[in-house]
Amino acid sequence: LLLVHTLFPNTFLGLDSPMWSLGIEAQFYLLFPLAVWLARRFDWRGIGLLVGISLLYRLQVTAIAHAHAQGIYLGPMNMTIRVDANLFIGRWMEFGMGMWCALAVRRRAASGVLRQLEWPLLAVALLLYAAAQAYAEGGPDRWIPPWDDILFGSAFSIVLRISCSSGSSIGRLLSHRSLLWLGSISYSLYLVHLPIPGGLKPSLMRLGYGGIASI
Repeated sequence: LLLVHTLFPNTFLGLDSPMWSLGIEAQFYLLFPLAVWLARRFDWRGIGLLVGISLLYRLQVTAIAHAHAQGIYLGPMNMTIRVDANLFIGRWMEFGMGMWCALAVRRRAASGVLRQLEWPLLAVALLLYAAAQAYAEGGPDRWIPPWDDILFGSAFSIVLRISCSSGSSIGRLLSHRSLLWLGSISYSLYLVHLPIPGGLKPSLMRLGYGGIASI
């Protein structure tokens, strides 16, 4: 009810596991007035301050985690580390990137340049996404530092900024009716995507489709 399950290791995934993100969102909402004040008072620098604090926090979590564990014990199922890394302050960097993007869209900053560089920028976004995937596959502890989150966030921010530019081909594609409908229910799909295959798994196993059940 209070969405505090992400503050404790034994309840972090205690509800439907994707709902860990709801706890982070609740923390964001409580502190959003501070983020708005920083952005209004200090403009880009205020958002940069949020991102910088988030990066420093995640690096501190990483250093402490490596000082107390090693190998597989640094994996994502270490709930103590997971709670620390996913406290709101450890996720402000992605939130800050979104705020930067929103501020740029509102001011229509460099819209003409973005239209001319739309496809090269899309290629950059895809490369950043691929780099994040490659980095995350490097070891059990790769999820703790902020580097893959920065790469993913940067890739998404580029695509979002391009799509919000007037005349953008990507923007027209993402404005298709079917994609808009999918977007309207995307978070609901995210919240139920694990319980559905989880409920089907026993039946698939009994029918001899163990491989499909694992996927």
